[in-house]
Amino acid sequence: MSWFTYGAAAALPPMLLLWYVHSRDKDPEPRGLLWRTFFWGAALCPPVILVTACVHGLAVRWGWHLQTWNTALLLAFLGIALPEQCARLLVLRLFVWNKPAFDEPLDGVVYGATVSLGFAMMENLFYVLATSEQAGPGLAALRAFTSVPQQAFTGIILGAFVGRARFDEDRARGTRRLASGLAAATLLQGAYGTILLGPLPFIPLTLLVIVLEVRWGRRLYKALQAEQLSTNPSVTDAPPASLPLAFPLSAKLRLHVGGAGLWCCAIAWVILLALLFGEPRPWDADTKERNTFSASVVFVSTIISLIVYRSGKRDLAWTGP
Repeated sequence: MSWFTYGAAAALPPMLLLWYVHSRDKDPEPRGLLWRTFFWGAALCPPVILVTACVHGLAVRWGWHLQTWNTALLLAFLGIALPEQCARLLVLRLFVWNKPAFDEPLDGVVYGATVSLGFAMMENLFYVLATSEQAGPGLAALRAFTSVPQQAFTGIILGAFVGRARFDEDRARGTRRLASGLAAATLLQGAYGTILLGPLPFIPLTLLVIVLEVRWGRRLYKALQAEQLSTNPSVTDAPPASLPLAFPLSAKLRLHVGGAGLWCCAIAWVILLALLFGEPRPWDADTKERNTFSASVVFVSTIISLIVYRSGKRDLAWTGP
């Protein structure tokens, strides 16, 4: 299987989730700043991986055995969660903080998710390419449904605290909010990593941590979005006079169904690429018809999901959040 397939399998899920997060922002941020924030997150991944390797080496030197709870706690919190969240906070505080475009608390969520997904993309590339012979696209698909959303929502949570701190007139309280955001994101990611690295990886518990992050991140996002709409009503567009308002529930349902469909289609495209570049070759007589049919199904599903998503997004913009 080609390196292109492995790279696509690693990069597509973070990029798709990044597009989804940005599309939900009713007051879009400058694209150039978003892309620079994304690449800053990706650039900080290699140093964090080096810190992880150093912590792992210390554990081995101290005689700690792998697949034990004490080693899992050490690696998950000091080797992974804390350096990752500190790196993201540094990007938000040193690079984004004083930008003119960072003009409301909700922007912290957007930039927090952006820097986290940049990091997630680079981390995905590292792990998938390093284990290409053993796992490859299978690992990428697993991380697409677990690690990538987990990192995105810890970035949202951290970004919400950063957004609050940025516009807090009380500097001491703002500093406490930054520390609280760092502690919350580190605790959630550390708990997720400890469960995975422990002697008995309880997958349902990791999913419970992800659900907790999603619910908390969505609640923080909606609270900041409500504040945005109350202080800046111009971010919503009025509906055309000739068209009736869509029901908010129907619009939200279409938005989420279309988004989930696009997410599944991205994974399907990764699998299809794996088939096309694998053995036997797609132009062989016994596989050509099957691959053509599969590509047609995925293509049609992608178009339908995109139409449903855009319809829900448009109607939701008319009816409000």
